[in-house]
Amino acid sequence: MAELRGGEGGHGQAQGQVGSRTTFIHKPLDPRRTDDAVLNGILDLVSADDEVLDVGGGSGRYAIPLALHTKHVTVVEPSKIRSSC
Repeated sequence: MAELRGGEGGHGQAQGQVGSRTTFIHKPLDPRRTDDAVLNGILDLVSADDEVLDVGGGSGRYAIPLALHTKHVTVVEPSKIRSSC
């Protein structure tokens, strides 16, 4: 999966170094992107009449593009969301 995503940490985020920490610049992904091999593989498996369940969907990396190509998407996110503020 890491290879399909473009290497380790390849979640569509730019990566850099600040001191000894790896940092990520979070930016929204284009839901109509075509450069994501994993998403393209998933989209090849669904049709406009399908209903999709995305377990652990987080911020919608796959759910949002799937919603543009399917009848309905349900996202279940079991993790607690913590605010850094």
